[in-house]
Amino acid sequence: MGRYRRKLDPGFLEAFRFYSSVAMRIGLSLLLGFLAGYALDFRLKTQPWLAIIGFFTGAGLGSWSVYDLIKLTLKKGKLKSKRIRRTK
Repeated sequence: MGRYRRKLDPGFLEAFRFYSSVAMRIGLSLLLGFLAGYALDFRLKTQPWLAIIGFFTGAGLGSWSVYDLIKLTLKKGKLKSKRIRRTK
């Protein structure tokens, strides 16, 4: 059974690492922003306003983090498209 095992394509692994990093950055930013706002709401008795503000702050910071990741990846030249351009 071991000899029939396929090797994973390095391009697939690179894409998987990139997209999982994007998902983790957005997810953690949203979660941490919401939880920080919820904790402040609980302490200051202003529910749900700071949780909502924290959620949107996390969304903004997550988007900024993903933008920075894409900019860095393009600068290194690692993100390459394998599409073939057609010429007419």
